[in-house]
Amino acid sequence: MIRTLALLVAAALFAVACGPTLPAEPPTTLAAARAAWEARGASDYDFSVRRDCYCMDEYVGPFTVSVRDGDVAATRNGAPVDPALLEGLPLTAEALFAFAQARETHAAFRAAFDPSSGFLLSVWSDPIPMAADDELGLTISDLVILD
Repeated sequence: MIRTLALLVAAALFAVACGPTLPAEPPTTLAAARAAWEARGASDYDFSVRRDCYCMDEYVGPFTVSVRDGDVAATRNGAPVDPALLEGLPLTAEALFAFAQARETHAAFRAAFDPSSGFLLSVWSDPIPMAADDELGLTISDLVILD
């Protein structure tokens, strides 16, 4: 009985040690979020993304994105999406981080991150606060990490 209990405890500790590394604290900066995501090492994941912009409805989304070992597929309501609608839309974690990093220096910038994985949940920026219709944001939801 004691031996069985010891084996179960050892197996549980091994599983925890071999699992993804979680950040010590939820990330609050873009750099910390990216580091947390990279430490996780996920290559298979799904999410939904929606543009927050002054643009036509078909460009807004939401789009469902599946990433499998770097291969990306995007759908809307279960159907394939016209590639023109996806132009400029970041469809991988790395592309999302690059999108946010390119806007981080804008006068108005904000981002939110998944507290356990660091994945971006939203990013919004306004490059010229006194100009109309140049704001752009993304809202990311329904994140599922498969590995």
